[in-house]
Amino acid sequence: MLLINIANMKTLLEKNSDIVESKSYKVDGHTIGEMKLVTKAVDTNIYNHMLFFSYHDKLVIITFNCTEELRNDWEQVGDFMIESLFFKE
Repeated sequence: MLLINIANMKTLLEKNSDIVESKSYKVDGHTIGEMKLVTKAVDTNIYNHMLFFSYHDKLVIITFNCTEELRNDWEQVGDFMIESLFFKE
């Protein structure tokens, strides 16, 4: 079984991004990691909101992103999309 550890993902991602928020929680016995971060692109910064978890021993990452310039317009939409996901066994 693949174990997802929010601390390890944070350590990996913070080398090339600014972590805005990170947390983990359990859903039906599965650990879900959630992060918001800003990464650098060639000509702009990218805002990312991601979930990650294991499924059949594989890492699954679901992400919403937009440019930092559009973050105020799209962040709530991305939050709604991420929060609308639900998990069944």
